[in-house]
Amino acid sequence: MSEPTLEEKLADLKVLHAFYLDRHPRPRIFDVQAIRRDIDDAERLRVQLAGCLTAAEGGIYPQVLAKQGDYGWSAAYAAVVNLRRKYEDFLKKGVEVEDE
Repeated sequence: MSEPTLEEKLADLKVLHAFYLDRHPRPRIFDVQAIRRDIDDAERLRVQLAGCLTAAEGGIYPQVLAKQGDYGWSAAYAAVVNLRRKYEDFLKKGVEVEDE
């Protein structure tokens, strides 16, 4: 059996390389649009988390409440607002609550 030619070796290498790339796609680090979307998502989550903290601390005035569809609204925010309202109703009944 004769030694494969350089062209045959190169063809085999190309097949192996294509096989490898098929099973190991390039990472998303090269996808600039995906990175921008991830940054935007992280910023929105930061704003939503800040809204939850504000609501938990009592900032639930009608003029500042986020509504569903607003940038800062989330289901967690709505739950915190509802919980804060229940807490304030509880306080209005004259029951003392100890702060920790």
